[in-house]
Amino acid sequence: MRSKRSLLLFAALLDFVSAKVTVYTSATDSAALAQYTVPSTDQTFLNPPAPPADFNPAFFVQLYDGGMTGMSNPVSGALLGFSIELSVAAMLMGEKPAVIRPEFLNYCALLEARGGSVTIRVGGNSQDKATLNMDGNPNGHTIQKYQGNDDSKTQTPEVHFTPDLLLTMAEISKLVNANWFFGIPFVNQNADGNAALVLQNARSILGKNLLGLQLANEPDLYDSNQKIPGYVIPRFMSDTSYMIQNLTIQDPILAGPSTCCQWTVDQVLDEGYLTQFQPQLKYIDVMRYPDNNCAQVKPDPQTKFARYVSHHEVQNLVNPYLPAANTAIAAGKQFMMMETNTASCSGFAGISDAFVSALWASDYAMQLAYGNFTYGLL
Repeated sequence: MRSKRSLLLFAALLDFVSAKVTVYTSATDSAALAQYTVPSTDQTFLNPPAPPADFNPAFFVQLYDGGMTGMSNPVSGALLGFSIELSVAAMLMGEKPAVIRPEFLNYCALLEARGGSVTIRVGGNSQDKATLNMDGNPNGHTIQKYQGNDDSKTQTPEVHFTPDLLLTMAEISKLVNANWFFGIPFVNQNADGNAALVLQNARSILGKNLLGLQLANEPDLYDSNQKIPGYVIPRFMSDTSYMIQNLTIQDPILAGPSTCCQWTVDQVLDEGYLTQFQPQLKYIDVMRYPDNNCAQVKPDPQTKFARYVSHHEVQNLVNPYLPAANTAIAAGKQFMMMETNTASCSGFAGISDAFVSALWASDYAMQLAYGNFTYGLL
């Protein structure tokens, strides 16, 4: 881990360590109408657990002249970035290139000052059926949302967006050193040419500031969320192959498979994902939350507190990915966590919106770096 900037970045990212997932109860025209299951004014106070029995504040690090063996890949100050759901991207960043939200721009400038650059992903569940309207939306906004028909806990809307979203992202990159991942619609398999339109505009508008294009988002949940009933890994392999050929992607720009829950990344790699799509892949990516708050009956956050002050729990989050990370790096690819945070579905009151989450994220980020992750996006 060669960058001194990474350690300074974590405190600046505290505001994003809250895992807020937008829940929609009806179709809306404005992203500002999104509701959160944990409000920012929540005053939940939890009792901190006792220190771990094996806690030892003293440790010894031996440094050697001439370098050391067994080191991880070099880690940049942009290791820890953040992820923005497509459906609320304009609300957070600004509606137009000339109307960027100053608080967002200032936040990015603060991160750049500490980390050298800012890593941002725009995508998520709402990317999979998104539509790019080149001539604008009927409501005049950069993003217009319609009631979705899947069975996800967050009631994912169908998003129509305009080129102003990408132009705003490009303008932000002119003002601060922001680099982007962008999600490509996957579910409709470019049947109407829309995915190709998104890809072409993302590449041409973002240019050198485009780190990668995410192809599919949590495909292992397509079945349970009723996006594509009966969806399995062989179908995903076939769909990915079709999309790459249909979109004529020839250079390494893609991030995948973006699995989170029902499939392991090792299962997908065992099906030949890395070898079959090696020319187009730049990143092997995964997505994972250590816990979730999606059930109708919410758990008591007090019962969850201890795991967020345990280094062993953080190690258990990263260790399952070490074989896949080594496989990816041996093949000349980068390995990354495309989306993570304290808990899905808005996290836990008193944990996700408290200082403990920043301590947890700092430990987690260092463990990701140890595991050869290039990026971890909150």
